Amino acid sequence: MWDKTSKFIELTGHRGTKNTRPENTLVSFREALDLKVDVLEYDVHLCRSGELVIMHDTLVDRTTDGEGAISFMTFDEIQKLDAGIKFGEQYRGCRVPTLNETLDLVKSAGYDLGQIIEIKDFRPECVDKVVKMVHEYDLVDETVIEAGDAPTLLYIQDKYPEFKTLAFPSIFMKRHYEHVFDRAWGISISFNSPRFKSGEASVDDWVKFCDQRDLEIFMFNGDTREQIDYCLAHHAKNITSNDPAAVIDYLRELGVRK
Repeated sequence: MWDKTSKFIELTGHRGTKNTRPENTLVSFREALDLKVDVLEYDVHLCRSGELVIMHDTLVDRTTDGEGAISFMTFDEIQKLDAGIKFGEQYRGCRVPTLNETLDLVKSAGYDLGQIIEIKDFRPECVDKVVKMVHEYDLVDETVIEAGDAPTLLYIQDKYPEFKTLAFPSIFMKRHYEHVFDRAWGISISFNSPRFKSGEASVDDWVKFCDQRDLEIFMFNGDTREQIDYCLAHHAKNITSNDPAAVIDYLRELGVRK
């Protein structure tokens, strides 16, 4: 895992299997593991009562039947939310997972599985709790920590240098300091972003930046053969997909997946 010299591509399940199951739920994560993705990616927030919960957005509104900010909600309140009903009636009753539950799943995968934990709550206490829990599960080597905030990544790099960190191109960082890239493992490039398509930034320039600094190139999201071709042409070492099942066989055909 995380071998920059390997010819094989790491395929990452984005929030599990985001296109086919409710994102950031255990049912989505289990499907990704059934597909034998190389890496599971998910997002972590700290709720008001101090528990670490899995969700992409700051608000629960988009993916659950509730409303409000996670940081203002207790764990008991979050556990009452339905995280599946908006995706489909058949997923009624899916709950918002905890980091404990997710790490239990990763630990019991039964194969060499990596994980990208994107920290969405930039408070140091959230980072500290995530790091402590990953240590407790003995999953440090399998883990890359991602954040769209330079001070958060610098905090991790300074206090927890045993962790690999993943940054975004500067225009996507909430707060940015250029030296955050000096100790990063890689950069995550959303090549389909309107900010790239508008010319505000250049994918080619960021690929060149990564190549010059030996930063691993993570690209998202590769959900079609054409998108996979684009990622590979731009030196991606890790390709994140919303629909891993749709691209696994194609990666094998190309000889870049075992």
